[in-house]
Amino acid sequence: MEYNRIKKNLFGASHKTWVQLVRNGVVGLVALGADLLVLYVLVQFGEVQKVVASVIASLIAGILSYILSTHWVFDQRKFKNIGVEFLLFTLIGAFGLGLNALIYWVFYHFVGVHYIVAKIISCSIVFLTNFFLRKYIIFFKKHEESSQELDMTPEKELVS
Repeated sequence: MEYNRIKKNLFGASHKTWVQLVRNGVVGLVALGADLLVLYVLVQFGEVQKVVASVIASLIAGILSYILSTHWVFDQRKFKNIGVEFLLFTLIGAFGLGLNALIYWVFYHFVGVHYIVAKIISCSIVFLTNFFLRKYIIFFKKHEESSQELDMTPEKELVS
């Protein structure tokens, strides 16, 4: 009986926030691993300039994170238009990057904590911020919206 509950929480669709949060953490680690692997391969075997390789690796990791998030982390879709959904996903990530830099700067320069501690604090806050922004802006449907997805395509308007 316990095995079935664990299996459902790991692999089944879930709207439980704690399950999605854990899955999001796993997705983040997988994306980080892919980012580092692509960077290494491009630099060591592809002879790609390190900065260019880093950008390519980050883009691939971002796409992987989006795919895993839409297929494993979040069980609801608010938008039919995947382009809009991906754009919002990416914009939230970009916001998180800026927030990360700001929080790091404040904790390192003004609070005076060690730079690694500042990074851990900033990453932890941004991890939670990005998760909840994505959950409630992109992937959460209110009960009255649950019967239809928002359609953000130009040729149609959503009728309430």
